[in-house]
Amino acid sequence: MTQDVNIVVNGIDFEDTGIVGNDATLSIRPVGGTVLTFDGTAPFVNSRSTTGGGAGINFYGTVDVGTVGLTKIGGGTINLSSTLTGSGTITLASGSMEVRGNNAATFTGEFVANGGSLELRGGNHRDNHFMLESGSSANATGTLSRTSEFILGATNTWGGYTHITANHAADGSGEYIGTLRLTNGNDRLPVTTTVILGGSTNSVGLVGCNGRLVLAGYNQKLAGLVTCGSGPSNQVVGGSATLSTLTLNITSGTTNVYAGALGGSGTNANNLALVLKGGGLLVLSGANTYTGATTVQAGTLAGTGALAGALTVEGGGAVSPGNGGIGTLSVASADLGGAFEVEIDRNGGTPLADRLAVSGSLTLGGSLTVANIGGALDIKKGDSFDLFNAGIVEGSFDTVNLPSLSTGLAWDTFRLNTDGIIAVVSTGTLIMLN
Repeated sequence: MTQDVNIVVNGIDFEDTGIVGNDATLSIRPVGGTVLTFDGTAPFVNSRSTTGGGAGINFYGTVDVGTVGLTKIGGGTINLSSTLTGSGTITLASGSMEVRGNNAATFTGEFVANGGSLELRGGNHRDNHFMLESGSSANATGTLSRTSEFILGATNTWGGYTHITANHAADGSGEYIGTLRLTNGNDRLPVTTTVILGGSTNSVGLVGCNGRLVLAGYNQKLAGLVTCGSGPSNQVVGGSATLSTLTLNITSGTTNVYAGALGGSGTNANNLALVLKGGGLLVLSGANTYTGATTVQAGTLAGTGALAGALTVEGGGAVSPGNGGIGTLSVASADLGGAFEVEIDRNGGTPLADRLAVSGSLTLGGSLTVANIGGALDIKKGDSFDLFNAGIVEGSFDTVNLPSLSTGLAWDTFRLNTDGIIAVVSTGTLIMLN
């Protein structure tokens, strides 16, 4: 179809009723700089096939959705190979939409995958947020979709956050999870974006819903990773036999609390590694099952729970079990080349301490800093604090910084580099009698 004038439509309805296996495609090609504008009440594009095929629509000219937006229905695919403009919301209720090249650069609205899928190809630039919302609309068979995916297949540079969620409450068959999946290379999300999993922002999603990021064997750098709402299944997973690495570049002075899971129960979901850099504080408070290594290049890793893989803290990094209170962080093995930061508290009579529990080997190095979050006068002679335990301990701390004690008391560190224990002793004079 050739478009030689500007056209304003309320909807396009394309149906393939032909031979099974021979999918029909409608191509709309402009002459000159003509524009196809969607307007009116509930604008839509419906591409479907009565033979079970994948009827498609290819747009080659400028498409303007204005402020009213557009809804994609039907099981077919829309390919946008030209400029997309407007500020309304594009909702993918069924089928899929492919945006190619930098064609969404002037589109200031939101993409909402709400039963359908969105795939970005060839690199896209946007200055506002991207949101993925799945699970509320019926697909071509009339049932709610649990499998909507937002697929990124090229480098994208939009500004703002990336929100992945769903908008249908859990039912007897389980949770609804909005999924974003990478393909065809590393860093398909902007490396400056913060990913928000689950919940609701700007009226997108439900408070109790979930989001999932699937790296699929590729690596991704992010400026932050957080959860929103009360969904129990927010997660970042590997999802491939090839190891994926998630790098979080948390800005110095920033605290990033991630309450979701790293890893999951699906095939190769735990084939994931984590790198922390940037100088900020990352607090992990969820149930993490990923099996790849955790490397702290810069900044501080804090939290409780377990890391199934090896922990390496490099010279510019720190690890701090717990977070603002006493807690234990369990790891398979650890190499402490940076800072090890723990808190102690006598808790009115019972000595308590943050602890690093290592099931395998622990290599000591770098610095140890112990902070007393209780009162200095609470610590008594004979108190001892267990800071770590491990199957095998090698090395020693380069520097040890311990809190001050009351007059007449001192720290005994004789067992520190072997058992992780510091104790309080008296500084009184020993008198030898004949």
